[in-house]
Amino acid sequence: MSSTSRRLPSLIRRSRSTGDLLRLQSLITKSPREDLDCRSLAEFVSLSARFVSVDHARSFFDRIPSPVPTRVWNSMIRVYADPGRDASESVRVFAELVRTGAGPDNFTYPFVLKACARSAMVGEGETAFGSAVKLGFGSDSYVVNTLVSMYAGVERLVARGGRSMKWV
Repeated sequence: MSSTSRRLPSLIRRSRSTGDLLRLQSLITKSPREDLDCRSLAEFVSLSARFVSVDHARSFFDRIPSPVPTRVWNSMIRVYADPGRDASESVRVFAELVRTGAGPDNFTYPFVLKACARSAMVGEGETAFGSAVKLGFGSDSYVVNTLVSMYAGVERLVARGGRSMKWV
């Protein structure tokens, strides 16, 4: 284990400004891939979106050499699923994850389902849940509870528009 890989988690936790993150990005970019753990990369993506911009986080994410760990994909999906962000982009990143062959996990689906609820993307949410079932996550309580929350969220959105949810 190199000194970079040992220091990285601590440096990420202490980063709280754009300058800190840009210096940290330089360190990460110069480090050999084997020195970078997926937890640190995922945390860096999240902090970049929070302190710099979503575009900056996405640009960094897009430059991570393949294969990108699922945990890092989840971080990017979550960035877009957060309130105030383009939730439909979360669904597009999920589709990219699936296309690359990187396997979604039980943490992936709740982020995608929350994004679907925020954007009233019921069909995409049902497709994502179908994928979760096929991969054995259909009985995962976190995944199932998020699906229920998705339907409840869509119901609230539809109710605000004065329509019933019969179309769902």
